[in-house]
Amino acid sequence: MARIPSTIRATWTFKLTPSQTQTWLFTQRTGHTHSQALGGNGDDDLPASAFVPDCCTVRGRSLVQRNATQSTRRDDRVPLRWFVEHRWQPTLIGNWGASTRKTNQYFIRAILAEFGDKALRDLDCVDLQNWLNRLADRYSRSMVFHCDTYLKSICAEAVEQDFLAKDPARKLKRPKTRKPDETRLEWAQYQAVIDAAATLRDKLAIKVGAATAVRPGELFAFRWQSLGRLANGRHVLKIRETIYKSKIRPWAKTEGSEGDVALPQRLAEELAHWRTLTEWAGDRDFIFPNTVGGFWITRTLKRAC
Repeated sequence: MARIPSTIRATWTFKLTPSQTQTWLFTQRTGHTHSQALGGNGDDDLPASAFVPDCCTVRGRSLVQRNATQSTRRDDRVPLRWFVEHRWQPTLIGNWGASTRKTNQYFIRAILAEFGDKALRDLDCVDLQNWLNRLADRYSRSMVFHCDTYLKSICAEAVEQDFLAKDPARKLKRPKTRKPDETRLEWAQYQAVIDAAATLRDKLAIKVGAATAVRPGELFAFRWQSLGRLANGRHVLKIRETIYKSKIRPWAKTEGSEGDVALPQRLAEELAHWRTLTEWAGDRDFIFPNTVGGFWITRTLKRAC
């Protein structure tokens, strides 16, 4: 068996530009690595990527490749909080609406409260999984699923940007959570709610909300001009505005929710009758106005309920 020399050398040539190369000599002796620049040349025939000559030993080739990899990787000692705020969030936040941003910040704060001060390289898949498991004992399915999704997104982006070589969240599993409340009213219960409403306006608001499944902020932003009819004769309500933070904004919560929602003919007739009774019957007036003709603030309704 041939004796392995104690000193291993390998030459590595980098193609910096089409007309510029740089050659380095890597030397390893008794566990220590030394690198030395040998100079450059203008040989345009060299390959676009660095290469290791065939004369290098396997150990020498491994040494050079390891040094080349380490030279391109970014610092994995940065805290998770810094990476999220400066490297991950800017890639996504432009696509978040105002309400989506507020919701997502809640989940992100929960993640940073637990792991924000940890260096990226100290993130461990077991620690991440144990945290998700504890969340599942106390919080809703939505909370757990969102945190799981964002942890995976953050860690995957850290790998993509060369801060990490390996993704610590790639094998995370969503733990079982409490079953969401899926209570549905029976027809008699639904009718009892309508009967308990104090005014015709309130009764119709309940009926329209139940028939169209729109959000409260969309329901109370409907104006009389929102009520329309398609070419096929079907009645619709057009979602063009929403109420958010006590203000009317001229767009829906999401692009997908902006559009027309079908309205049963009988309910459309009831709304037409209501328009003949209310003092707020102009096209720009709200279908379900408050006592002074303005819009309802949804959080006030929630407190009243």
